[in-house]
Amino acid sequence: MKTKRRFFNKTHINMLTIFLILDLFLIFGLLRSSNAVYTSTATSDSAMEVALYAFRYGGLDEVDGTSANPSVLEQSLDVNLGSIKPGDVKYYNFKVYNTDESGIVSDTNISYELKIIVTTNIQLDYELYYNQSSQSANASSLISNSEISDQIETDEWGTYFRTFAIDEKCFKYGQEKYDSYTLKVTYPSNFNSSAYQDLIESIKIQLKSKQVLPGDAAEVNNICR
Repeated sequence: MKTKRRFFNKTHINMLTIFLILDLFLIFGLLRSSNAVYTSTATSDSAMEVALYAFRYGGLDEVDGTSANPSVLEQSLDVNLGSIKPGDVKYYNFKVYNTDESGIVSDTNISYELKIIVTTNIQLDYELYYNQSSQSANASSLISNSEISDQIETDEWGTYFRTFAIDEKCFKYGQEKYDSYTLKVTYPSNFNSSAYQDLIESIKIQLKSKQVLPGDAAEVNNICR
């Protein structure tokens, strides 16, 4: 019995080859693109400047449902540490404005309280710089100089938190102003034990602001500027 030879269409083979090559280029292109986006996001977390607005056009109001005073505006910002390892140092810059997101300036004095709340899973070191460059030779951290409250607290689940509370600040009305902060986070190089490898550290910046009323501490202490 004779075996029939099967003939293939060369044009069909060539077209198939071209399509496969194009598919491979497309896959490699997508992989490179995905990697570029990931790298950009991962490296920009600590370099990014974040703005917090102490004022809301139309009046201050309750945001998160926990405030007992409806004239208080509360905001929080989670800091993404990304991949941090022993010996790493990261900087996070943020500003607090006396405007809303559209740049409308408050027509009353606005005071604010700022807290930085961190978990205590990893022995990270923190420094906070106020209206100064952290790179300056004369830079002075609010935390290391004990200019802010530093307390260890627990929540209802028994999780320990360290809370840095900055003294109340106040902006005078009528002209745009802001306070600039830099949070420096250091992972000490001596904490390189495998026991720390799977631990996660959480950092939250919490802002509470309100209109200054007659008799308020900000007015009595004349801290508005």
